[in-house]
Amino acid sequence: MAERNLSHLNYGHVGEAAFSLETREWSFGRKFTTPTLEQIGVRHGTQMISTEVVPASIQFPTGTVSTRLTDAKDNIKSLLRHHPQLVPVSDFIAEPSVTSAAILSTTATYDPLLGSLFATGSVTLDQETRSGNWESPRRVAATATGEAGNILCLTLLNKQTLGWDLDKTIRLGGVTFRDADQGYWNEDAAPIQQICFAESEDRSNLLAVRLPTRIVIFRPVYWQHRRFSGQSSHYELPASILDARPILNLDIKQSGGTPHADIAFNPDFQLQFAVVDQNHAWSIWDIDSSRKSDVYTMSCLVQGHIVPKETDDSDGEDGWARIIWVGDVNTVLICTRRQLSVIGFQGGSFEFLPCPPLFSPKSSDWILDVKRHPVMRNQFLVLTSTSLFLMAVTTSSDALDLNAHHVGTRIVTSWRHYRSAEDFTLSISVQMLDEDSTYSVLRC
Repeated sequence: MAERNLSHLNYGHVGEAAFSLETREWSFGRKFTTPTLEQIGVRHGTQMISTEVVPASIQFPTGTVSTRLTDAKDNIKSLLRHHPQLVPVSDFIAEPSVTSAAILSTTATYDPLLGSLFATGSVTLDQETRSGNWESPRRVAATATGEAGNILCLTLLNKQTLGWDLDKTIRLGGVTFRDADQGYWNEDAAPIQQICFAESEDRSNLLAVRLPTRIVIFRPVYWQHRRFSGQSSHYELPASILDARPILNLDIKQSGGTPHADIAFNPDFQLQFAVVDQNHAWSIWDIDSSRKSDVYTMSCLVQGHIVPKETDDSDGEDGWARIIWVGDVNTVLICTRRQLSVIGFQGGSFEFLPCPPLFSPKSSDWILDVKRHPVMRNQFLVLTSTSLFLMAVTTSSDALDLNAHHVGTRIVTSWRHYRSAEDFTLSISVQMLDEDSTYSVLRC
């Protein structure tokens, strides 16, 4: 059968397909393996030193968690032998234990509430120690470390040149963690769920860290000499030339009472950011500061819901949501697993721009990821369970400037990716090969 969408590009297959009559499953010529991740360390000489502030005080079990009810009952019997005071509630432990084990097993592979835990930005020298001339901005990487990923680690990136011994004319330049200065911040025992630097061209970028109950906004700086800058009730943080310097907190009570799912800075104006929560409510916030002091305040500019609440059908979703700026400074894209909306806002009001559906209401497809085009600000890519869409938006301001009548979003083209429709761990990475070529990589 032909594709319904004539702009759909039917290529990108993962190899020759074969169907097994015994297992009744399809297999493809290209096989993909799950990558393994290792914590980034710092090399001093020939020794690799971990980025943990202190060794973990608790050793968590590494064995597999069973989701069988019989195993849960056996574990409860063993537990009662050591803690007989739990006998009165033993009948109420088995089923919640199986549910908990299923959640742990799933989130160990993929946690939909986690965003990116690595970001890079620029920091400048603190004003108190700055000489008459402005110091050059330094590139810094922000990561999560600690036994539960609950410590923010800032690392100054050093320049590195690599090459070949036989050919001295070719050298590759980049950045490295080698011999890098690091600073740490920690106030909560809760794990960090997202790290996000502002993308503006300012000399010093704001940094946001999303925790389960709040979002912390930082304005990192560096000193000329090491000093103790932050206090933690859980760790002894070492002295550093880096200071995370938290300036604001957005508690979930201030934005509706539901845990946040994503945060993004306005790429053209870093003193504005947007958040969306697990209940599909979103809000835009402005940051105000005084030139004569380091006091910062924030206020909500506009807020709303991804779709009208009476038409919201989010049963069975996992709390995942994303929000990004597209088109111009007054337009955001917000999506959940089943709904994608493009919203234009002006002052305290907003409007939904027309947006075509990516799949039918009866489809089992999910939205898995969304990324802004690295150059074309009016274009973005959306990854679903079966396809990759390239979409373009015409904002209200663009329509006025170009005398265009069509305002809204359209599908430029789409590709079938032939990955498992049940694999919700897929994501995309968008990069530029040169000024005219863009490529995207699917990863899981």
